[in-house]
Amino acid sequence: MTMKMMAVLILLAAAAFGQDRSSTIIGTVTDSDGRCVVDASVIVLDQSTNVSLGIKTDGAGEYTAPDIAPGKYTVVVEKDGFQRFRKTDIAVEPNGRVRVNAALARVKSARADQRIDKPSI
Repeated sequence: MTMKMMAVLILLAAAAFGQDRSSTIIGTVTDSDGRCVVDASVIVLDQSTNVSLGIKTDGAGEYTAPDIAPGKYTVVVEKDGFQRFRKTDIAVEPNGRVRVNAALARVKSARADQRIDKPSI
């Protein structure tokens, strides 16, 4: 194999495997009062491939989706007792760091709003 052919093969291999996955989406999840929401489920979805990454918020309500490829993303945040958060078309550039914060509104429980009267005996 000549040096020229070897160089071409190395360049082709680098192009095939050299997908830049050095971008990051970060954020903080809070409730409507600004308090952090711990252990919320965060889904980061690559809109072009439908590949998703599932992570949880930490003790400060923060999350990090590291090593993602550049592209357009959707971020979905869910936690029991709160309304679902969804943001689409988040543009992530090569070597980029994008912040997507989520403020979750509490869902009123039907059970908490009901008044229970004791039956008279």
